[in-house]
Amino acid sequence: SEMDYNGHGTMVAGVIGGLDNDVGVEGVNPQVSLCAIKAFDKEGSGKLSDILAGVEWAVAQHVDILNLSFGSYEYSALLEGAIKNARANGMLVIAAAGNDYANDTMYPAKYSGVIAVGSHDEGGWISGFSNWGAGVNFFAPGNHMLTTSLSEYGDDRYAPFYGTSAAAAYVSGLASLLRDEGYAAAQVESILQKNVILAASEHNPSDAPFKILNTVAILAD
Repeated sequence: SEMDYNGHGTMVAGVIGGLDNDVGVEGVNPQVSLCAIKAFDKEGSGKLSDILAGVEWAVAQHVDILNLSFGSYEYSALLEGAIKNARANGMLVIAAAGNDYANDTMYPAKYSGVIAVGSHDEGGWISGFSNWGAGVNFFAPGNHMLTTSLSEYGDDRYAPFYGTSAAAAYVSGLASLLRDEGYAAAQVESILQKNVILAASEHNPSDAPFKILNTVAILAD
């Protein structure tokens, strides 16, 4: 079934493309065309075979941006190959770095060519749950992101969303705005990577640079 029985996908979708219709919340790009690719069950667990099938489906449908708001510390050559093929077909791949507050990056964010996104809070600090370190390309808002939700998670089907999944969704929304302007995947990646702010060192537990995505500069680019 295409229905979301877990809620995570609904929250990701709302951050990316919640409608501008004076109801509820507005996403980063309300005009985006979203493709729901379901590879996880109602408990939030998924099989590698289903994830691979989802990536292959996205390639076949010529999807512009693949948002991967999930993660594992287990390497998979098959998934790495599928993502490499997606990129070879002009797709921008954006993934959540992980929510273990560890100096590490989860797969698929850790694969070469994938934009690995961490989360920062409202004060410009690395979120208390976000992974960090050299494997994270940059950090985006991922704290208290009000978004669409299944009714059991909040009143009127809207609720706050925390996690690098939210941050990755935010970046995917920004990327879709740039794609709408006619930029190719490689150009979008370049714009995202160069428009960052180096955060204060006391906000950073890592020796690696703590780069915060500069949304204002990106939208003005």
